[in-house]
Amino acid sequence: MSVNRVAVNALWSLAGQIFPIVVAILTVPLLIRHMGMDRFGFLSLAWALVGYAGLFDFGISRAMTRTVAARLGAGDKSGALHVARVGTALMSLFGLAVCTVLWLCAEPLVHGWLNVPESLQEEAIGGLRVLAASIPLVMLTAAYRGTLEAWQAFRRLNLIRIVMGLLTYLGPLIAALIVPRLEWIVGSVTIMRILTTYLHAKVCAIECGRIKPWHPLDRGTVRELVRLGGWMSVSNLVSPLMNYLDRFVLAGLVVVELVAYYSTPYDMITRTLVFPFSVMAVIFPVLSAQSGSAKSSQTTYSATIRMLMVLMFPICFTAVVLARPLLNLWLGAEFAEQATIVLQVLAIGVLANTLAQAPANLIQSTGNPKWMAILHLSELPIFIGALWFATGQFGIVGTAACWTARMIIDAAILFALAGHKLHWPQMGLLWYLTASGAIAALLAGSWPSSFIECGVIWVLGALMFVPLAWIYLLQASDRVVIKNLLAKRQGIAS
Repeated sequence: MSVNRVAVNALWSLAGQIFPIVVAILTVPLLIRHMGMDRFGFLSLAWALVGYAGLFDFGISRAMTRTVAARLGAGDKSGALHVARVGTALMSLFGLAVCTVLWLCAEPLVHGWLNVPESLQEEAIGGLRVLAASIPLVMLTAAYRGTLEAWQAFRRLNLIRIVMGLLTYLGPLIAALIVPRLEWIVGSVTIMRILTTYLHAKVCAIECGRIKPWHPLDRGTVRELVRLGGWMSVSNLVSPLMNYLDRFVLAGLVVVELVAYYSTPYDMITRTLVFPFSVMAVIFPVLSAQSGSAKSSQTTYSATIRMLMVLMFPICFTAVVLARPLLNLWLGAEFAEQATIVLQVLAIGVLANTLAQAPANLIQSTGNPKWMAILHLSELPIFIGALWFATGQFGIVGTAACWTARMIIDAAILFALAGHKLHWPQMGLLWYLTASGAIAALLAGSWPSSFIECGVIWVLGALMFVPLAWIYLLQASDRVVIKNLLAKRQGIAS
């Protein structure tokens, strides 16, 4: 795949990620005003359940992307379509199972576990059951999306995602204005799911071939998808658990006020990961299609790391150097005093996590997700112990340092594993040294305290990074594309 097409697909993926955030910022205040906080809280729970329903597919949608892309890379289009159809049928069965469980548990959940006001309990039970009916559609959509990613249909896929982002918030708002009851409000989410599932199915028929949710299963394909997906689901469960553990440990070991000084910079800097995640959504099926060619995989893998470095180092460097001024302007001097070092430490971890996406996706694309699963399972008890100690001894700075240390160690191990998989041990050492140099630069940029010092260091860092990126990180083809774009812009300006 050409650099231009990867860039275009990444931009479409990024648009599909960012648009729902923009719509949410504009509509959430209106939803709260017209629904009330209790009903909005339940709607937030419904969104969360729909968003995390993918955890119950046991990694099948991700395994579908890898397997279908590998078949396409080998020129076996009919085999790829067969895997997509079997995977979609399997996801349909998972969706029906989750739907049945949630439907039966709706009443016990509302009366026993969920803290729903008594006046809203009847609405909440009805809302949960309406939500349950949408779960099979969520699973089907995930299957179609996994197939379309393997087929590189990112433009159409993200156009649908943009429509989903709009309807996810506008639908409940319209329902709340007409009939402000939970059954109707959650029902609007279900209607949106019906529409988006239909759109995914229609695009699949255009791009790949018709895929029905009731295709006959065959044991070999099911075994292949479940084996890959099972290991992927372990990482999908354990990795987010470690990412959320820091807040739970903080809540138990420090005063509640200090939690805000950690969680705010954490949310601020980790939201920038939407950029590398959008890139990797495009790169993963490319790597999967190249899994039979070590040379092609090496080329794509190396280009991906360079792309991630060019994309994220400036963001992380800005967060480290300008942490104090940015927090001061946004939340005040007192908040900046407490949270500056937390943001700086977390930004270093975000860069390490960004670079680790390349070897992580390479490992999964080659059909070895168990390496990642074993790594995450091994890290979990060590991380819990280290987090508990660091937080107890050093407070929120210790928590941030522990999180960042895990990201750096995780990246180092993944680079080594990827180098071994590609039979190119020097690659692991090469990018480990590159990442170490970038992290050292971030550490060096964290010392200034005054606004003037921060500004000077940021300008000097930018002046150094641009030529280094141009010479070392960008290849000749990348430089030609940039020069052509600049030439066109100058021609327009003249």
